Amino acid sequence: MDPLVLAATEAHKEKKPYRLHGPKTKMQAELEMNPYAQALASPIRQCALTSARLPSHFLQAFTTQLVPPPSEPSKSQSRSAVAEITPDLSADKTGPRTYVLAQAPILDFLAERKRATQVLMPERSKAWMAKNLGRAASGINPQKDVKYDMKAAEKVLDGLREVVRGEAEKGLRHKYVIPLNTIEELRAWQEKEERDWRMEDGRVVCLLSLSDASKETMAELLLLDGSLEGRMGGYHDLARLLGKDEVTLEDFGASWAMMHKGAEWLAILESSRAVDVQLAIMRLEAYLRIDEEGKDGG
Repeated sequence: MDPLVLAATEAHKEKKPYRLHGPKTKMQAELEMNPYAQALASPIRQCALTSARLPSHFLQAFTTQLVPPPSEPSKSQSRSAVAEITPDLSADKTGPRTYVLAQAPILDFLAERKRATQVLMPERSKAWMAKNLGRAASGINPQKDVKYDMKAAEKVLDGLREVVRGEAEKGLRHKYVIPLNTIEELRAWQEKEERDWRMEDGRVVCLLSLSDASKETMAELLLLDGSLEGRMGGYHDLARLLGKDEVTLEDFGASWAMMHKGAEWLAILESSRAVDVQLAIMRLEAYLRIDEEGKDGG
């Protein structure tokens, strides 16, 4: 079938977001700025491995894509796979989607002993393959006709890291993510009166450490000043999340003036615009099974 027709069919099935008319209530505004509420409000999907129905924020989508036939088939070779199960990182693919928990151990489990072709090939995926290949659904053998992208876990990790990096860069550009060097700067932000805040400037809701040294310094300072920790949602080891010993402002496309000033931490301000960067960090931490204080979840 024409890819444009398939894309239009998929788009037609998607529900249109509810649009609020009139001014927001205080609770609606607070929920809009709450990343945990937004994560729970994401569309519900079913995990193919556990059958649990969960908000899609906690799941990783996979899609089945047809594989072009080899240009010169060999009679000596066994029948090659005609489809591949691959992670859907951009949500723009037209094949049927299945979902599993977005955690690295889950993807490692699927990669063993061809479990992925058993878990991620429901009947509707077989029907989709049969329709596009002109074959009977009963003739589709997932073990022989479908292969799993063995680099799926690596691709998902790289994709999640790129989303975090991109959202942090966007936040710096639009000033709802700001660089901080000292505890005094942090305290000044936290002690601002509400009447002094601009619409895009709220209190600091969490800190991102750029190196091991800044992470340790932040932990010590929060222990010494419990009032600051009580006003923040936590802190995250950004360098570790991105797979580096240290990250700099240059990694996030900061201006020369900002890089010249330097930064120990990046601070995320309370804003509805800052929800995406917090959601991206939450997804990456969940995938790596790291909690907010940078400890492995086991």
